[in-house]
Amino acid sequence: MVNIEIYIVGIVFWTATAALSVLAFISLRLDYLLSEGEDKVEWIERKLKLLKALLEDHSQLVKKREEAESRVRSFWDIENLSEIHHQLSIAESEWIESTRDVVSKAEGCVAEYKKQSPGLFWSAITVIFRLMTIKDVLRQIDDVENELTLSFEKRNENAKYIHMSMEKSRSKSRSLLDQFTFEEEDRSVAREVHTSVAAQNQMQKKPSISFDQLMNKSVAMDLFSGMEERWSIYLLLPLHAFLKDLRQLQLITETEKQWKTVAGEIIEDAEIYISNYLWWFETFGILKKSKMNIPLITNHFRKDMKLIVTGFEDLLKYNLTFIDRAAEKSTFHPITDDREIASTIASIESKLRDMDTSSQQVAKENLKCDKLKEMHKQLKEAEKTEGRNACVKELKSITQKLDNLLDNFQEWNVTEPVEYQSEIGNAINLLQNLIKTCTIKRQESTKLVGCKKEEQDLVSKLTSGSGSNPSALSIVGMKGVGKTTLAKVVYYNKDIVEHFPVRVWVTVTEGAVNRAKALLMKRDGTKDQTLYLINVCDQLKEKLCLVVLDNVSKTTDLDKLYRLLYGSGWTDGSRIVLTTRFKDVALHANNSSTPHHIRLLMKEESWMLFQKVASRRLEPKEESLAKKLVGKCGGLPLAILSLGCVISANGTTPTSLSWVLDQINHGHFKKYWLQPKDNREELSNTMRDCLYCFTNFPLDYEIPARRLVNLWVGEGLVQQNNGKTPEDTAESYLEELIDSNMIQVVALKGNGKIKTCRLPSMLREIILQNNNRTSQSRYLGTHLERRISYHFYDHGLNENSAQAFSKKGTPLSVLFFDKREGCKPGEHVGKILSTSIADQQFLETRVLDLECIFRPQLPKTLSKLNNLKYLSLRWTYLEELPPCICKLQELETLDLKHTCINYIPSSIWELKKLKKLYLPQNYRSKLEGKPRGHFNEILHILWGVFLYGNYPLLHYLHKLKNLQKLKLAFQLKISEQETLAEKIVKLEQLHSLTLKSVDETGDPKKLKWINMSKLDNLSSLRLFGKLEDKIRTSLLPINLTELTLTASQLSVDPMPQLQNLKKLKSLCFYADSFIEKRMVCTSRGFEQLQVLRFWNLERLEEWDVKEGAMPSLMEFEARSCINFAFPSGLKHVKTIRTIKLRKMNNPFVKNMWLYRKKALLVNVEIN
Repeated sequence: MVNIEIYIVGIVFWTATAALSVLAFISLRLDYLLSEGEDKVEWIERKLKLLKALLEDHSQLVKKREEAESRVRSFWDIENLSEIHHQLSIAESEWIESTRDVVSKAEGCVAEYKKQSPGLFWSAITVIFRLMTIKDVLRQIDDVENELTLSFEKRNENAKYIHMSMEKSRSKSRSLLDQFTFEEEDRSVAREVHTSVAAQNQMQKKPSISFDQLMNKSVAMDLFSGMEERWSIYLLLPLHAFLKDLRQLQLITETEKQWKTVAGEIIEDAEIYISNYLWWFETFGILKKSKMNIPLITNHFRKDMKLIVTGFEDLLKYNLTFIDRAAEKSTFHPITDDREIASTIASIESKLRDMDTSSQQVAKENLKCDKLKEMHKQLKEAEKTEGRNACVKELKSITQKLDNLLDNFQEWNVTEPVEYQSEIGNAINLLQNLIKTCTIKRQESTKLVGCKKEEQDLVSKLTSGSGSNPSALSIVGMKGVGKTTLAKVVYYNKDIVEHFPVRVWVTVTEGAVNRAKALLMKRDGTKDQTLYLINVCDQLKEKLCLVVLDNVSKTTDLDKLYRLLYGSGWTDGSRIVLTTRFKDVALHANNSSTPHHIRLLMKEESWMLFQKVASRRLEPKEESLAKKLVGKCGGLPLAILSLGCVISANGTTPTSLSWVLDQINHGHFKKYWLQPKDNREELSNTMRDCLYCFTNFPLDYEIPARRLVNLWVGEGLVQQNNGKTPEDTAESYLEELIDSNMIQVVALKGNGKIKTCRLPSMLREIILQNNNRTSQSRYLGTHLERRISYHFYDHGLNENSAQAFSKKGTPLSVLFFDKREGCKPGEHVGKILSTSIADQQFLETRVLDLECIFRPQLPKTLSKLNNLKYLSLRWTYLEELPPCICKLQELETLDLKHTCINYIPSSIWELKKLKKLYLPQNYRSKLEGKPRGHFNEILHILWGVFLYGNYPLLHYLHKLKNLQKLKLAFQLKISEQETLAEKIVKLEQLHSLTLKSVDETGDPKKLKWINMSKLDNLSSLRLFGKLEDKIRTSLLPINLTELTLTASQLSVDPMPQLQNLKKLKSLCFYADSFIEKRMVCTSRGFEQLQVLRFWNLERLEEWDVKEGAMPSLMEFEARSCINFAFPSGLKHVKTIRTIKLRKMNNPFVKNMWLYRKKALLVNVEIN
């Protein structure tokens, strides 16, 4: 009985054991099947990362579009704004939607697979319950793999460039948002994330050497011999190098970040596989010596590397182009092996030409050669990056290998090179895709327009010096002018990031300081955390910090912020940057330093910004109207951006542009100019009067700065103050109005001074409304604070309107503006002057401005204007000087420039108070007599005098002791020029000097050098005439900032000498001033030069710019230099912003356009 029981137990035991063994076997088999699907799942997960990132980018793009449209609608009442974006195509949009479904299904499949992943041995007992599920999961994996593959095939067919389409749309939206929002962006180095399966396996050996060293060692040991993918494996080196570039790149989109992550996983997996396989060779030396291998290990290694190459190829199929959105400008550097690569490609072409061109194999090799040439061209034009350099190295290897294979072409059918044909072809295709992806492109940013110099100045101030208390640097300006934008650019500047280990950005809400949130940034440029400001202070202790306080509007808020920050215990040298709309807040922050005022954009900068946003090609008529619209924005970036967006939405037809103009004329943008109007209330009475002067000029009139200064001085608005001349005081007033965002600078002179400016039209409208005036009238007479301005448009004046004007009181200033042609303007002006003087209306008038009125009929009674200080007849084309003018005893400024007067009577010297005399030099006006009496000490400006040897002025010129500006043209012998030189060197107060030596026909004549080294005040010098062969800087003043040479005919390169003028800012060569072929600008030369012009230098062929030369150059202009080759050294100049070309040869223009494509923020004008 016992035996039977034992027997039964035995049977049960062995039966159970067998059953469990079967179940275990089945479980292990199923687990093996699951593990076989592991590679597929890993592939799917990598695909999902990139696809999910792309879908997330699309969702964020939609949000950005809505935000941008909201911004535009705050300006414009417009419904459909879809056209302001770069739209995805229908096929791209359909692919996005279908991809969402595939991604959702794939995520579910992966999740289910992980539930059924291989378990412990005891899980065999659940095999019956898992069997159907496991089979279903495996089937789903296959389905998902096929669907993902199909999705990518569809993308390549219909949405191949979807990444670039989304980037264009994103860029368009950001161009508006950049100006107003602070985004928590990853600006440089992202955290390195390695989540690959191989990297997580703790049993695998980590390499002890770098990937580059590992690859080089493997190649040297021929580790990849016999592998079909070996040339593709070599290309992992450029991919690894490119990842180094990405660490310094601003990655914004999720797709970019995930691509970088997946690329890092591929490199890390390859690193581990190669390292492990190499370990066998390091451990078993016999294998290394005999080049033997262990089949199991070798096959597994080759399988792993094949998966690596497959993943690598899939990664490059995304057609992703990386954008450097923070780029200032491209940098070009020649390829190190350029000549060798070009020579090898030429050798390949030569060998192919000698072969049977009808051969199918030769046709394939020709195709390879074409691809090599295209890649070589792309790399030559690419940025100098680690990735590019590595690609160049691989291109060199591939071209050399192909060249060597062609030597054995006849043996290809029977020898080893047959295998190489496929390998080389695949490697060329892979390298071609790699170069497209690993070439970083620069993107122009709207946020950098017009603020590059300001950025440099602020960075310099923040990173230099030290102190026990953190100094505050204030950025002041009206709403929408770009305060936050400039602060952001500085905040993320490379030098700032390196200098300050801790950076904090605080957006301040009025009256809610304690609840203000602060964004804390890491040293590597990534976001650390967002905290309440009160909690941030603990993070600042004993650290060098930069804190930005954005949008502070009250001094009480500022005091609270200071109490929090100063108690943090930060180290000496920490800095605070403050942005505010209010000058009193800025001064309260730091009354010992001058706030940094952001000015309105200049005319040229405004147009550049508009073009970037509008992105439409305009016809000449459309462009003219568009420029008028941009002018209406007054240089306010916010207004220009919204204008560009609405133009993009509405199109550029005359109807749509007229609608926009009508909207602006009816008050759009007005609310943004209320703050400058409020600032006006804080101005002194004198400054307010100076501002009112602008309203006397027509709408959007570009006013020369010298005209304003003369008006203000003539009216007596400004006086000599603290040793400053009235003119200097007037210029400082103009600067203050510009800093207050009330006046827009239109253009600058070559020396950086203001050339023209204007009153923004919206602010003008507000000022006129506050004074119960209107700017719309058939003819306009405005009378503000005893000023009369007559504006004639199409009709002019009749007797009734003349009588109406005569009732306007006794003005201090009278200005006339008339666009009409013919004699009518002159007649009407004469009528008004005669009537008003007869009625004794103008007897107190101090300023009479007739500039640009064609030949006004000046009455003889003009001499009765006994209080007249300023008389401008510039551009009137008068043919003779009325004698009555010489009787105006109070006259201080007489402007006769651009008239046709050729005789100035000696009675001109009877104007005892005359300080400024401008003459029409082109007509060789004969100036009779000589200065006498107090004239010698009073005259400050003498412009346009023409001298002959017998003119008395030649011998009395030195007696004009206070002369500051002198322009002389002369026809003198050498001995007479020596006399002139003796007189000029005694004019110690000279600031500006122009000398022009001509013969009787007006052609240039020999000009003798004058030793001006002791004229310490001389800063501007213009010389016209044939000089000696060599420039002698020892004869030039050391404080020279502006030098213009015309017709000098120098035969020795003047640049080595001129670069010794340390303060030189503007240098112009005109009309054969240099007659040789080559100029050289050496390193560290012309440190302060900002403007350089070459005009009509017909023999000049080469301008060699060495690296480090002209580090401050902003503008370059070339005209009619017919033999001039494009200066390749221009790439070394990082600060250049404007290039102007006129009548240049076609190769030069072509190269300039190529340069423009890469040199961002450079405005190129070509005519």
